[in-house]
Amino acid sequence: MRFRDRIDAGRRLAVLLQGRQWTAPVVAGIPRGGLLVAAALAEALQAELDIVVARKLPAPWHKELAIGAVAEEGQEHLLSDAQWSDSWRRSYLDQVRKSQLAMVQQRVEWYRHTCRQIAVADRSVVVVDDGVATGATLVAALKVMRNRKVKELMVAVPVASKEALEMASHWCDEIFCLHQPASFQAVGEFYDAFAPVDDAMALQILERFRRSKAPVLP
Repeated sequence: MRFRDRIDAGRRLAVLLQGRQWTAPVVAGIPRGGLLVAAALAEALQAELDIVVARKLPAPWHKELAIGAVAEEGQEHLLSDAQWSDSWRRSYLDQVRKSQLAMVQQRVEWYRHTCRQIAVADRSVVVVDDGVATGATLVAALKVMRNRKVKELMVAVPVASKEALEMASHWCDEIFCLHQPASFQAVGEFYDAFAPVDDAMALQILERFRRSKAPVLP
C-alpha cells in the first residue's frame, strides 16, 4: 500500500474511524509531518485539532535510529532492545535527553504562542503520526495524553511496523492502521510525496484549522 501524500493518508484513515461513537473528539498530531495527517483526519471526523510534541533519542552509532523518545511533559520511553554499553549509557542518555527535551520545549513554546493547548480530560483523543517505525516517539506521546486523564485514547497511523504497534497497544485503547508491512525501513518509502515539513508550515496548518476547519488541501 502506498499513499499519494500525508493528506491522502489522513483521509484514508478517516474511513476506518468514521461512524464510531466519540466523546468531544480531539485529534492530536505529532509535529511535524504527523500534523498534516491529523488535520485531514480531524476535518473528516469534525473533531478539534491539536498537537502533542515528542522527539526521538537518537542512537550514538546512527542518528536516524531511535533508542527512545522524550515528550513535552518530561515523559520518556526507552526501547528495551537498544544495544547498550554500560560504560557510556548513563552519560550519553543524560546528554541526549537534555538536548532533546530542550528542543521539545522550544517547539511547544513555538506552537502554543499562537495556538493554545486544548483541554482533553474526559474526551476521546486520537494520536496521529505519518508513520511509525520503532514506536518510541508514539509511546512517549501516548504517555503525555494518559497523564491528561482522557476518556479514551486511540492511535491512528497510515503505516507502522508490527513491533511498534504491539508496543503502543499497551498504552492506548485502540489502534487504527492502514498498512503493516512485513519489511519496514523508513516511513517515506510508503509515500509518493514525502517532502519535509517545517514548523512554520505545520503551525500554518494548525492555525488555519483552528480558524475555520477549512480543508487543508484541495
